[in-house]
Order: sequence, then structure tokens, then C-alpha cells
Amino acid sequence: MNIFQVYKIILGLIVAAFVIFFVTNFLGDYVGLNTQTMTYKAMNELRDKMNDVYITGNSIEFSLLTKKGTPDCFVGSGEEYTSTEIKCGSLGMSFFTPLFFTEGGEGKLFINRNYLDFGWSKFYAVSITPEMIILFVPENSAAKDKMLNITDALKENENIKFAICDNEGITDLVDGDSFLTSTPTETSSSCTASLGGVYRIVKISSNCNNDGICIEINSKTISLDGERLNYEDVLDMLAVIIGGTEKDAFGVNQGKVLFIEKNKVLKNQLLVQIALENERAVMLKNEANIISESIDDVLYDIDIFVGSLNNEISTLDPTDDYDLIVEKEELVENYNDCEYAYSNLKTYITTLQNELQSGDDKFAIKTIVSDAKSLYTSQIENVCQDLSTNAKSKLICSALRFELVDILNNVKTSILNNDPYIQYMKENSKPKYEKMEDNGCN
Repeated sequence: MNIFQVYKIILGLIVAAFVIFFVTNFLGDYVGLNTQTMTYKAMNELRDKMNDVYITGNSIEFSLLTKKGTPDCFVGSGEEYTSTEIKCGSLGMSFFTPLFFTEGGEGKLFINRNYLDFGWSKFYAVSITPEMIILFVPENSAAKDKMLNITDALKENENIKFAICDNEGITDLVDGDSFLTSTPTETSSSCTASLGGVYRIVKISSNCNNDGICIEINSKTISLDGERLNYEDVLDMLAVIIGGTEKDAFGVNQGKVLFIEKNKVLKNQLLVQIALENERAVMLKNEANIISESIDDVLYDIDIFVGSLNNEISTLDPTDDYDLIVEKEELVENYNDCEYAYSNLKTYITTLQNELQSGDDKFAIKTIVSDAKSLYTSQIENVCQDLSTNAKSKLICSALRFELVDILNNVKTSILNNDPYIQYMKENSKPKYEKMEDNGCN
């Protein structure tokens, strides 16, 4: 073999190595680009499906974003107070719908809607979950209520099964409806199961001092791998349970991320809605005009009716019709009292109209409405029950709305100060709104 042949062999090997290197890198880039494209399309479709569920409340399955063929996905914070971001590998997509998301397994994801009902407002959140098994460990005799609350909130999720775990093992896996009807009342001293993946072991105790997920009843806190989170409602518990103890790329538990994101979006939405309720409370010009016109009609009717009664009395014989004259004179006196009370009410409404016209002093407007309502209920309602009810309805609704707004402004202060507010809202704003509904207020 001469030098020229050796040179050709070496050159061929160099060219072959270059071609193999180029083809390998090209295929790698192509596969990576193709995976990114598929992931982006899946995330985009997930956002569309999620929005549909958020708006309609109709649950659906979704199979394009599972572990097989796509990078790991986790929830991260999006723009402050406005969005949450799902990140899959190097791709991130903002979701403006409140969500609880976790991936896992190769089966279909299930998308359904959960909500909090405050009466005057509802807060919706969307859950996106793979197949999941929630194992309750009720270490406290009061744990049953918590188990029922969590199960009831998740019962429509077809991907989630429920069971009890104790030192004897795990009970049969059942769906939410079956678990609600057969929840045991016994406590479990321990659960020796060491399970990950699709399993969520949820301990409910009066004293949480362990790893994993533990709901502490007495202090209203959730222990997540030893870190304490103060919960106020069932969605706080769902966020931690669905997110679980798995850590994202930054080493943060997904349960904590979902918990923070849920409360961030909830607080922002409540602040916007409270501002709208404040505006509604002072938009009373139409109501004031209706009340004023109604009072004018009542005063006109009183004048006509009292004039007719006086004419009738003047034609009666005092000897023969004494009892009738006394009865009609009492009726005239009653209607004169009504006229006086309605005239006072008219003064309040005129003042209200002037205040609405000149400025937006909410305190002054609220005081006028409250005083007018008190006048109506104390002087008019008991004396003139057969007269117009339109003014009464409008006054009561306006006063109730201001009372609701007072409660909501206290909620706003609590939100801005990072103080607890959900329980206060349930105990105060919801009953107030229900009273408004009972009185036909819209």
C-alpha cells in the first residue's frame, strides 16, 4: 500500500466522521425542535380547553400533555397578580385562569372546575390532574369533616380515587360519591405506606410534626414537608394536595406554588370586584328618582283620598252617623300622619338627589340612605302599610347594598394587610347578600 492510498483512507475516515457528526446533530436538533413544537401545540390546546371548562363548568379529558413524549411540566408564577404560568422544559405559557395543575403517568389528564361561593361573588379555579389516589390518614376524631369537604370538592374528578390508610393497610379505592357515603369515623394512629407518584397521603391531625402533607385542625394550617401554610378554605387544601410534595426545577414544592398562586389570583379578583360593588352602591340616581316619583304619587293619592273623606264627613248627620264620623276622622288623622311621614321622607330623598348630583361623598350618601330607611321602617311601614311599597323596596335595597359594601371594604383592608378574610366573608357578606336576594334586590 503506497502513501497515496493511505492518504485516501485517512481522508475518507475524516469525511465519514464529519458526515456522521453532522447527521447526528441535525437529527438531534430536529427531534428537539419537533418535541418543542408538539409541546407548544399541546400547551396551546390545553389553554383553550381550560378556558372552556372555566366558562362552562363542563369537565373534559385531555391526552396531549402527558409524560410520554413531552418534557416535565410544572406551575410557576406569571405576571404579578394577573396570570399563572405552566412551564414544560424551556417553554412557558401564561394562563389567566386560576388553576391547579400537576402531571404524572401516561394516562389522560382530567380538567374540571372548582369554586368558592361568597354569595355576591364566586371564585372559580380549574383543576388539571392525572390519575391520582388520595389516602386519608385521620389521626383526629374531628378529621371526618375535613375529609368530606375535600372529597366533596373533588368528587366530579373522574381521575381521583379515595381511600383510608392505617396500620392495617389501605381500604378499597372508591370514587368521590362512594367515599362520601361510606366515610369511616374511626381514627388511624399511623400509616406505614411509603408511596409516591399517583398517591397523595393526606394526614389530618391536631398536631402536625412530620413530612408530607398534614392538615392541622386546631391551628388551621397545612404542614407541607414541615413548612406551615395558613389555609382559609377548601381550595387552599386542594392546591396543596394536587400539587403535592414534588419539587419543581427551583426546588420548591408544587403544592406550595399552587397555594400561593391561588391566593394571589383570588385576592386580585376580590379587590376588583369590591371596587365594582363600591361603584354600584353610589349609582343610585335612578333609584332616587324612582323613589321621589313614588312619594309624589303617594302624596297626591293622600290629598285626593283625605279630601274625599272630609267631604263625606261634612255630609253626615252627627246624631245618626256619630260612630261613622269618628271612624272616618280617625282615618283622616291616620292619612295626615302618613302625609307628614312621607313629606319627611321626600326631604331625605331630595337631599340624596342633591348629594348624588354634587359629588360622590360615599359616607354622606350612605348616611342619608340609612336615615331614610330608618324613617320608613319606624314611621311609615307601621302606619301606611296599604300605600306604595316601591319606595320601601328601593330604600331597603340601597341600605343593604351599603351594608354589604362596608363588609367588603373591611375584607379589602384585610387583604391588603395580609390578614385572614375568607371566614369573615362567609359569615358576613354571604348572609347579607342572601338578605338582599330575599328582598328582591338585584
